[in-house]
Amino acid sequence: MLLGFALGNLGAVMTNRNHRTPACRVIVLLVGALLGTEAAAAQAAPEARQPVQVPADSTAVHRVSPGGALFRSLLLPGWGQAAVGSYGRGGFYFVTETAVTWMLFKTGKRRSYARSVTALRVGEVEAFHMAQGVTDPDSLLALVDADEGVVEARDLEEVRSQQFEDWLAFGIFMVFLGGADAFVAAHLADFPEALTTGLQVLPGGRVEVSVGFTPPWDWPGG
Repeated sequence: MLLGFALGNLGAVMTNRNHRTPACRVIVLLVGALLGTEAAAAQAAPEARQPVQVPADSTAVHRVSPGGALFRSLLLPGWGQAAVGSYGRGGFYFVTETAVTWMLFKTGKRRSYARSVTALRVGEVEAFHMAQGVTDPDSLLALVDADEGVVEARDLEEVRSQQFEDWLAFGIFMVFLGGADAFVAAHLADFPEALTTGLQVLPGGRVEVSVGFTPPWDWPGG
């Protein structure tokens, strides 16, 4: 109402400029200031209604999926564990599988050497008996099998082959164990608390090992 009254007086004054009074001048100034304030508020209102965009958190940690952790662990020992923050376990698998690879290389060379020794010994025995006039294949084979040097060489070759196969089986086991461990570690990375372990010595010399964790959900009634 005050604004309408002021506008009415302003119109009358504007139409009769020769009869302006100081009070009229004050009214004109007040109305002008009021209109300027409303115009400024009207211009600022659309900007105030615009939604505020919150920038994305640049410090968010990128979590590796369980499948990604498994693939990394199979590709490079310990990489899957390190990708989810389990650096200690990652170092364990890296050192263990590296040592297994070295032992495979070492026992493989020993097996190859044992095979070459066996082949050399068999050739020497065959050449010796053929020089003695033995030409029958069955007789020659029996003489070679009965030779003490050939028997020892074949025993050593068998031992070296067994060692290589044992290390190969252990290496394959560690590769899949590391992959499974990385897969589980990626799942447990979403838990609010880390796993807790306990060790207790029971009467009679028995040892009890316990592993616990806090689930990310509430139990019914809890």
